[in-house]
Amino acid sequence: MLASGEDPACIVQRKEELRQRIREKRYVMPLDEYRRTSEAIELGVIKTPEFAAAREVCCYVHKETTREPATDAILRAVLADPGKVLVVPITRMKEGRIDLSVVDDLTDLRPSTFGVPEPAHEHVIDPSTVDLVIVPCLAVDLHGFRLGYGKAFYDKLLSAKPAGVPAIAMAFEFQVFPEIPAAPHDKPVSAIVTEKRVIRC
Repeated sequence: MLASGEDPACIVQRKEELRQRIREKRYVMPLDEYRRTSEAIELGVIKTPEFAAAREVCCYVHKETTREPATDAILRAVLADPGKVLVVPITRMKEGRIDLSVVDDLTDLRPSTFGVPEPAHEHVIDPSTVDLVIVPCLAVDLHGFRLGYGKAFYDKLLSAKPAGVPAIAMAFEFQVFPEIPAAPHDKPVSAIVTEKRVIRC
């Protein structure tokens, strides 16, 4: 949380230092360890009651080169369930926001902004219709505050979802901290899933 009277510039600096530290640790993960640990995180998400109850599931599409926790199994699990709809983010750099698009087939995903797979054929929906949002992070604390890449795209998305709609951050255990710098505009998630546990925030 933002300490009372703390200089916002100090918050920015502390966030950037933490980003750099986590990038260095995450990006050099051996591929076999990364895939094994990601699989455990994905299974943890799929087993949550939030996932079971959700109809429209918004889930990020991971980028393996940056060692984001993988989401392939989650995306496939949503598509395999006739009672669920898969929704993925589309980054709009010029507008500074994320839009959401329904996806019916993973083969429609193509590398796009930052090399992240996005739908070739868009079916944009209102964020207020989703029942669950699954987001990435560079770091996250026990209060649910995430540290992203500094563009606030996901904070805006979390602000757009209805109150009470759960949001889950996927993270490796080393990305979880007791507390990270957070500013007033930062939006917390309601749960964190790592390879070892589910944390309720």
